[in-house]
Amino acid sequence: MIMPLPNELIDCILHNLSSDKNALSICSLVEKACVVPSQCRIFAKIELDGRLMRSHI
Repeated sequence: MIMPLPNELIDCILHNLSSDKNALSICSLVEKACVVPSQCRIFAKIELDGRLMRSHI
């Protein structure tokens, strides 16, 4: 049986990938534990009506 990675390690990995939206999307498809942390990084910046909005997470 394969042991799951600790959440801290997953968060560290995803933090290093935060500028690569494609890699974050793939991570969220591969591992269920990566879905929410990946989405937080993918949607951290959203542009509405030409203005850049930043998440406060």
